Amino acid sequence: MKFLALLLLLSACSEAPVDNNQDADAGPLGGDDAGQNLVADAGPRPAILGGDRPVSVLYPDDYDASQTWPLIMVLHGYSASGTIQNGYLGVSARGSANGFITLAPDGNRDLGGNRFWNATEACCDFAGSGVDDLGYLTGLIDEAIERLHVDPQRVYLVGHSNGGFMANRIACDAADKVTAVMNIAGAGFLDETRCQPSRSVGYIQVHGTLDNTINYNGGTFQSGVSYPGAETMAERWRGLNSCPDGEPRSRPLDLDAAVPGDEANVQSWNDCEGGADVQLWTLTGGGHVPNFTNTFRDELVAELLAYLGR
Repeated sequence: MKFLALLLLLSACSEAPVDNNQDADAGPLGGDDAGQNLVADAGPRPAILGGDRPVSVLYPDDYDASQTWPLIMVLHGYSASGTIQNGYLGVSARGSANGFITLAPDGNRDLGGNRFWNATEACCDFAGSGVDDLGYLTGLIDEAIERLHVDPQRVYLVGHSNGGFMANRIACDAADKVTAVMNIAGAGFLDETRCQPSRSVGYIQVHGTLDNTINYNGGTFQSGVSYPGAETMAERWRGLNSCPDGEPRSRPLDLDAAVPGDEANVQSWNDCEGGADVQLWTLTGGGHVPNFTNTFRDELVAELLAYLGR
């Protein structure tokens, strides 16, 4: 899972096709999201949160402190960064059109210089630092609510790979802090009893069937600890959110430009407790770092913002 930011950025500027199974945790900047200015506005609005682990605040153009705003927090994959992950997923680029604030924090660096989140036993605090990323990220949410006028009922997480593990961890251990999460090419705790959320949380699992890093059907990571597969993760959250039995709604979409046609099967289980519906987006033929279309980026934002807190 080694990641070379320079090579990634150089490849993003070329016309070479994307290797859909490349062993990295952030993808190419592309489409209408390339080259976005991610520098926070100056002025009376806080530009930085996070204390000694600072993160820039990415505001929508029409931000007004007299009203409350949704927040989408982007959690990067192992060895990536918040800025690159945000560019890959195109989140802040949609903030003005959809009216939300973006935070894209960075994990700490391990002994190999790679950024990581301490999410589960499997991924990705390989050196056993024990850093309290749960406390750091929930503290960021609290600070955003206090200082940025974020609506506490509209806080959303999207994470890729290690960031997906971390998003799931927060949903399990700090459910009162989040409304919904999207876990892209990540998983969660092997022991399903380890996840005991205090309330229902909207959940979206996105995963490619040809992911060779975090296997769609589950497996054992380089830490030697196993993790569950994508369908198991969706099944668990259907149980946690008391979703009714029955067949899910299903719709095809073209979400990965590297795979011809409508490769994605988007399934949703509705009428779950508190409106916390569960979704599974299966990308048939997709790898660990999909070449996401702008349809995916639009759907990411729209589906997360559709969840409303209680």
